[in-house]
Amino acid sequence: MKRVLAIAAALFSALAAGSFAGCAPQHEHTLTHVSAQQSYCQRQGNIEYWVCDECGKYYADEAATQEIALEDTVLPYHHQLEFVEAVTSDDVFSCEAVAHYVCGVCGAYFADEEGAQPIDEADIFTTKTFALTEATITDTASSAQTVRVFAVNGEENLELAVTERKFVMRVFLGWEGLDFGEIMASVGVGARVNLNIDTQGNLDSGRWMSFRIGCNSQGCYAYFSDGKEIYFDTLTGGAALTDAMVEQSGLYVTIVRNGGLMAAYADDLAGNAVLISSSSGFTDTALVKCTLGVHQGYYASEEHPAVLKEGVLVIGTTDPAAAKA
Repeated sequence: MKRVLAIAAALFSALAAGSFAGCAPQHEHTLTHVSAQQSYCQRQGNIEYWVCDECGKYYADEAATQEIALEDTVLPYHHQLEFVEAVTSDDVFSCEAVAHYVCGVCGAYFADEEGAQPIDEADIFTTKTFALTEATITDTASSAQTVRVFAVNGEENLELAVTERKFVMRVFLGWEGLDFGEIMASVGVGARVNLNIDTQGNLDSGRWMSFRIGCNSQGCYAYFSDGKEIYFDTLTGGAALTDAMVEQSGLYVTIVRNGGLMAAYADDLAGNAVLISSSSGFTDTALVKCTLGVHQGYYASEEHPAVLKEGVLVIGTTDPAAAKA
């Protein structure tokens, strides 16, 4: 009898449990739709999916029948990689490079075709540094208004036939002992000096491109020849550059080339680099010569010659800091 009662009690408990479970309310999802987003070089994307605002579960369909994990929604970064063969060269102005991959979209470098091993230019190119000879112009009244700039490799002076499309050139550009306070107070044309940067393509097309710094009654300025004067008082940190130009009668300028693009940075007296001008007017061809130049009517004399000095050319990098080493 006891055994029968025990079996009956067990059956009642099982039936009761099933009955209560059947009465429990089912969760109704409140879904938010997330649109698909394409992945890019520097940004992950995602597939189309739905997420429940209440329980936080993810689904691949609007009916919430295909549950997925959050990581299943992610589309990883997507570089478009191109293989670049190793380069060896006997050209003194050309860098050697190891084989690598480069993204045709963002320009990032990788050691592998999957894009899992990022590297930088220092891992790829052999960096070469050259001292630049000083150049001086003292007489604007004569026809000699430009002076060639050479590179020194050991004891040898070399013409600046730089085959690399990426390099950094750092020079002091200005005048010897010129009183800029007097120039800025005058109403005349003021003072200006050019650093002429001739690429083969520019010369073939009849263009003479240059970077210029100067000073007049409106203030100190800089610009590439395909643009307009950028006065330092319009730049963040520009007041410190004006102080440096007045103090030194010129500026330490770093020119960065990246193919057909040029950017110029100037140092204030504390050594802070400020971007002062840029240009897309240079062709992506070899640098064939570099000259210091002045224009008729701008201040240069035997007493206060225009100068390019204390220069360095670094190829195999486009890092402005590399030219300061």
